[in-house]
Amino acid sequence: MKHEELKKELKKLKIPESYYSINGNSWLADAYILQKNYYIWEFYYVDERGGKNDYKIFKTEDEACEYMLKALKEEISV
Repeated sequence: MKHEELKKELKKLKIPESYYSINGNSWLADAYILQKNYYIWEFYYVDERGGKNDYKIFKTEDEACEYMLKALKEEISV
């Protein structure tokens, strides 16, 4: 899955855009972030104080996007 596909899937699931950022504003508060950093993909959650939590690095875009999709599905099912 590529990040453009991920964005479409998140819209289908009606997950609010305020819950995440994909290659965009990496300092949204209380949001999941996915961004490309040179040759890796970074995933993390930014808490209300701006701290990075659940930081993960992925070598491929596919792995990163699948992980983010899973994390957001879990978030909305809580």
